[in-house]
Amino acid sequence: MINIWADGTYRLKGGEFADPYKGDYTGRLTRMQLDSLNYWLKRSELKKMYDWKQGSQVTDAPNYYFDIDFENSKDKLTLTTNDPPFNLTGLVNFLVESFRKVNLTKIKEGEKQAN
Repeated sequence: MINIWADGTYRLKGGEFADPYKGDYTGRLTRMQLDSLNYWLKRSELKKMYDWKQGSQVTDAPNYYFDIDFENSKDKLTLTTNDPPFNLTGLVNFLVESFRKVNLTKIKEGEKQAN
């Protein structure tokens, strides 16, 4: 699971089979990475996706879960898909590759992290 806040704070929670990133990690997107994320968020036209439903299921494809809180809004967009529509392709690629490009620090068990 990846969480990214508007200020670039980055959290990764790697599951059982996510070696070498198993566990909780923290980092921060660079200004350039944050600009890229914002570009993909705008290009994805997410606010038009509230009524979108996945039409078909792809066998053996990973599921993507999106929970997006919009700034200055009470709206929250939640999407689940294993076959993202074309407008989400760039955003999905950015997120899937992001943990390899962020300087991550492992959060020690029991250590509390502030947002």
